[in-house]
Amino acid sequence: MPSQGLVQRWSLKTFRREKTVPLRENLHVNKIVMGSDATRCVLLWAKTTGVFYDLKTMKPMTIKGPMLAGHKKWGLNLTVSADGLSYLGWVNADSRGGQHTLMRLSGKTTTISTGEAGIRGSPQFQPNYDGSMIVSNQGAVYAGDLKRIPAAVPRCFSIGKPARNSRTNSSSTPVNSSRKKSTAFASRPMVET
Repeated sequence: MPSQGLVQRWSLKTFRREKTVPLRENLHVNKIVMGSDATRCVLLWAKTTGVFYDLKTMKPMTIKGPMLAGHKKWGLNLTVSADGLSYLGWVNADSRGGQHTLMRLSGKTTTISTGEAGIRGSPQFQPNYDGSMIVSNQGAVYAGDLKRIPAAVPRCFSIGKPARNSRTNSSSTPVNSSRKKSTAFASRPMVET
């Protein structure tokens, strides 16, 4: 409820409001970005900068390190990994092409990786579950450091949570030790070729 200077948290199980808190002063939110499996924070984005809010307390978090920066005229396109810890931003700007930037949150510190400049057209990017890979709608695949991987776009890009690599299953029954640890991902179609 930006016009009232409030932010609310609602339960998706009960469809009831759980908490309402005032927004930080002078924060004119135009986007709210949160991973589908996030448990720590949500990013409230104004046109050129953002503020992380703690999901439990719904208060602004004090974060050290750089923040993504939007363009005064064009703003910033944002996507987030499902775990809510990797935020990818890019500007669809002028004829020189844009550049994409990945911000990772680790504890209360952010780090930034910057990708290749000169990306043309109107690209869309989506990180996988933990931001270790990114795919674009223009056929490019990137590693988590935004270095391009020479690969074709997969028919189904995995954004699911990695399978557990424990020696027991959820009922604490020992797993056959002769099998290798699973590295499978639950997949959802994100990019059709």
